[in-house]
Amino acid sequence: MNAISARVLVVDDEKNVRLTLRQALEDLGLTVEIATDGTEALARLDKTDYDLMLLDLRMPGLSGMETLEHVRRQHPDLPVVIVTAHGTVKNAVQAMRRGAVDVLLKPISLDALRTLVDQVIREPSASPNATPYEEWMQLATWHLRYQRTEAARHCLNEALNQDETRPAAHTMLGILEGAEGNTEAARQHLEAAVARDGDPAMAQLLLDRLQEDAPFPIDRPASLLTSSDSPSDDDSSLSVRAAPSRAESEDDMPHRVCAVLDESVADGVTAAHRALATLAADSARAHASSELLLLTTVEVPWQLALSQAEEVHQKRIQEATWQLEALAETLEESRLHVHPVVVVAHQAAAVVENTVTERSVQHLVGLWPGANGATSDADSGWTDALRTVSCEATLLRPGATPPQSGGVTNVTAFITDSPDAPFVARRAREWAQSQGVAGLTLLTIQHDDGTTSRDDLEHRGHRLLWDVADRAGLSDEQYKGRVLVSKDVQATAHRCASACDRICIGAGQEASWAKPAADSFAGRLAASTEVPIALVRGAHSSSAPSFLEALRNRLIG
Repeated sequence: MNAISARVLVVDDEKNVRLTLRQALEDLGLTVEIATDGTEALARLDKTDYDLMLLDLRMPGLSGMETLEHVRRQHPDLPVVIVTAHGTVKNAVQAMRRGAVDVLLKPISLDALRTLVDQVIREPSASPNATPYEEWMQLATWHLRYQRTEAARHCLNEALNQDETRPAAHTMLGILEGAEGNTEAARQHLEAAVARDGDPAMAQLLLDRLQEDAPFPIDRPASLLTSSDSPSDDDSSLSVRAAPSRAESEDDMPHRVCAVLDESVADGVTAAHRALATLAADSARAHASSELLLLTTVEVPWQLALSQAEEVHQKRIQEATWQLEALAETLEESRLHVHPVVVVAHQAAAVVENTVTERSVQHLVGLWPGANGATSDADSGWTDALRTVSCEATLLRPGATPPQSGGVTNVTAFITDSPDAPFVARRAREWAQSQGVAGLTLLTIQHDDGTTSRDDLEHRGHRLLWDVADRAGLSDEQYKGRVLVSKDVQATAHRCASACDRICIGAGQEASWAKPAADSFAGRLAASTEVPIALVRGAHSSSAPSFLEALRNRLIG
């Protein structure tokens, strides 16, 4: 679709809003037409094809919600964006459920409008090395995201014409047909996907649902393009685009830390839960303006609607809420605001992803899988979110034994040349400050492979520590640098770990975030000591999951 020829219909009863949107959209090279109410908009739709509709919710006569329902029935491929004021966000949530693709808040931010147009109207460019099949799949996903189901179906069929042996197009066609109630067509496509080479897990899950006559697990295909749960009536579940206010500018925005506590907190706050919340609070307190979220997800089966789940698990939800509130009271102080949050959902990872995005969380803290007495497989579900969220993250393995009677005397950060190193040093400083420990050590172990002199390795190590400390904002008085040169880095790390009271270490590329204790340097180091260990990852640019990856995340919960 060529954006220069794209046609937009603006529907709003306020003259100033219509004029503002028209001028802004025309400046972007779009053709704009105006309707003052829902009735006029539907009449225009019967005569003209549009590429996008901007629709106000509050209008005299035919309301925006009623107009949206007519549009979805008569023009299912037309993307509709709701334009609303802050006071009607809950209505906007309902509009999203009924097929709107996005929301713009009044007063309109021109940057947000430009971004929206880029996303909805301008077709994505294919990757340089993409095959024709992949190009059609990419375009199908884009159409599906903005409710253009017929256009998506056309692209998927074109993809099959290019390569009929790959399962993804069959799976997506199965989703389209299943969502529209075409059970037999859905079954045929899903069976074809399962029969193809590759990983048929998602298609098989959907096929099993159909064979068991279970409800198809989506209300509209586009809802599966992200791994988030269906929006609730809570305003915080809605993604809206608005110009940042002065209070929410980058300088004034509070530093938000989210502590993810597993559902077992409903049975009582354990030492592991308390240690996790304390570490998260320490991180939050390191900033002048800060907030701490204590987040717990009560996970329920996909077969159970969330509204039903809240009734069935009402007692469990209340117990978790009470426990978090009690924990929050022990952490709250004038400089730190603590907010307990209990969410009922089908998948903890989706809740974490939404929370990080909607609450602008800068630091995510959770228990190392298996650290609260469960197996690694049993409690690692929420850590799937760490693959996609872009904020700083820390996994804590609390100590199996309490510190000696003398208390904590040493916090050691194992420093490497990874990008995570400054975050590791910063976390160690926060930990040391909260424990009243002066002995913060930045330790690096340089590998002696026989090709470099010992003096050069020591000099390299000191340069590394100076650089990391500087980037972490540590002064010379706040840490002691230690450089070791060894032919066996692992053995040396084990010896050092046995003398530490607290250890911070970077996640590194070899550490799997779903199972960080599995065959990584951090895991092998953890095996040599029982002291608390924080596995730290810095903020990074996340890569959004593909359509089928998001589908897998939602179905395998």
